[in-house]
Amino acid sequence: MTIKTNRGERLINDNTNLTKEQKEVEAKVQKNQGPNSINGAPGIYPVPEYNLAAGEKVIHHHNSWIILGKDRDASSKSGFGGQGSKDAFMIDLVAGRASSYTQPGSKPHGSPSSDIRVNPNFFSDAARVYISQKADIDKYLALAPVVGERSEGRSAVALKADCIRIVGTNDIKIVTGKGAAQGGEKGEPNSGGGSVDGAGTICLIAGNYTEGHSVTKMPFLAKIKNQIGMKDEEFVETIQGIPKGDNLAECLEEIITMIEELAAIVMENSNGIRELSGATGTHFHDYGGGFGPTTPSSIVGAKLIPSYIKSLKNLLQNLNCSYNGAVIRLNYLRDYSPKYINSRHVFTS
Repeated sequence: MTIKTNRGERLINDNTNLTKEQKEVEAKVQKNQGPNSINGAPGIYPVPEYNLAAGEKVIHHHNSWIILGKDRDASSKSGFGGQGSKDAFMIDLVAGRASSYTQPGSKPHGSPSSDIRVNPNFFSDAARVYISQKADIDKYLALAPVVGERSEGRSAVALKADCIRIVGTNDIKIVTGKGAAQGGEKGEPNSGGGSVDGAGTICLIAGNYTEGHSVTKMPFLAKIKNQIGMKDEEFVETIQGIPKGDNLAECLEEIITMIEELAAIVMENSNGIRELSGATGTHFHDYGGGFGPTTPSSIVGAKLIPSYIKSLKNLLQNLNCSYNGAVIRLNYLRDYSPKYINSRHVFTS
């Protein structure tokens, strides 16, 4: 049975992976109570066999699982449990074990039936909350590395699913570092009793990619790059620090002030050029022969007219620059503006 969504068809209660006996039972169930498990009624589902490791306790109902045991992300030989570490207990909560499992040569049809035995799999299980006393959690999840991170052999809590939502009706805090007033003189220790090294990092990584890459600058000039000699590629780091809003606002304020001061200097120069052009263009010499002063030089006047006009234009442009600087301050650097660059609700340290 399928239903149509705005993203195409989606399989509902697909029985491809059921055994012959399970399909017969399912047919009887549907005959007596309608479609398989409608309105939450019991139904027949393909559920894989779990490869139980020594010392593990399993609680499960259909394809919902709680595993209590020692740290592992795959076979019983994996993780710190497989290494025999004594301080590596874990709780593994899984919904939809092996939901994207695919048998060789076939298309995916959801979790296999009990004739297939599976280990924990952080990539084919549908949704997981993994709690471990000691784990290499970034390795288990194949997360891109970030300089300064220290996740090897540490306690960990991992959430993985197609979609994750964390909702706080009042507020949410994401914190690294020691807890306040914990752990005596040296502060709160880590899970192994060692010291907590610094504040740690908070990384937001879209696409699970952290390596630097080249970007093309001004691609519309690519065709004439040989003529203008412009370098059109530049290497940039993918992972970069988030700027602090108050510091950024202060920096932009200083930059705008510098631009305004430079504009004032240019304006003063433009005024000087305009005054000099006007004075030179109307310049004349006194004539000592009794006939009065000479007329201004027509050649000099004609040549200085463009300079005079240009200085007037520069004056207007500088006035416009000062106005724009004031507008930028009002729009982006004042907390009462709707376009204020700092968030009023999200903060970083």
